[in-house]
Amino acid sequence: MLPVATVFVVWDAVAIAAHIWTYNPRYVTGIELPGSLPIEELLFFIVIPLCGLLTYNAVDTILRRLRRPRNRAARTP
Repeated sequence: MLPVATVFVVWDAVAIAAHIWTYNPRYVTGIELPGSLPIEELLFFIVIPLCGLLTYNAVDTILRRLRRPRNRAARTP
């Protein structure tokens, strides 16, 4: 996740410096990182991919359990 987050943080910092986009002060805390990047943006790049990975892992675990035979005694020779 770190390499991808780094790319997007740099991308955002460049866009902010070039005045391509801004953040409405009404919707951010006012805590800014170097490059005038709101801390919420950094957290977004960490939290959203993490939630996606955790969701994928949870769904994979549930599907794997559903594919198992229901009666383990039936598999015993």
